[in-house]
Amino acid sequence: MRRVLNQFVYQKGGWTLHMLRYAMGTERFWDGIREYYRLYQNKNASSDDFRLVMERHAGRDLTWFFSQWLTRSGVPRLEGTWSYDAAARQIVVDVMQTQTGEPYRLPLDVGIAGSGAAPPRVERVELLGRDGHFTIRADAEPGEVTIDPNTWLLMEPPVFRKRQ
Repeated sequence: MRRVLNQFVYQKGGWTLHMLRYAMGTERFWDGIREYYRLYQNKNASSDDFRLVMERHAGRDLTWFFSQWLTRSGVPRLEGTWSYDAAARQIVVDVMQTQTGEPYRLPLDVGIAGSGAAPPRVERVELLGRDGHFTIRADAEPGEVTIDPNTWLLMEPPVFRKRQ
């Protein structure tokens, strides 16, 4: 039993709930948590019971999320580049998953910082396979572009740089 319930299991469990909140939205997530608690307080429940409650509140199927985060070992590893296309007024972002095994499905925030003191703008994209190519509207070249600036995803630290 000691080998099954180790520190990584608890940490990944906490991370999984954190990522589920990101995927669903904070209000829907907490509504689902409250309903799950109300339905199963002092009773036995399974991961599928939890998933079904959370799906009702998310308004969509979350089988993919629970499958990849509860049944797989390892975490994603991302590498990528970005550039600014001044003529098209857009940022071009290329991201690749480099971990071994199947790619993860990842809702992914892209942070766009201007040259001033304004807080970075965050745009969400969805990486559905091993590679993703995204364009994001921007009237001026950003000072910096980052992946997951608010640390929503459990992953290796990404390698992300401006394309020369």
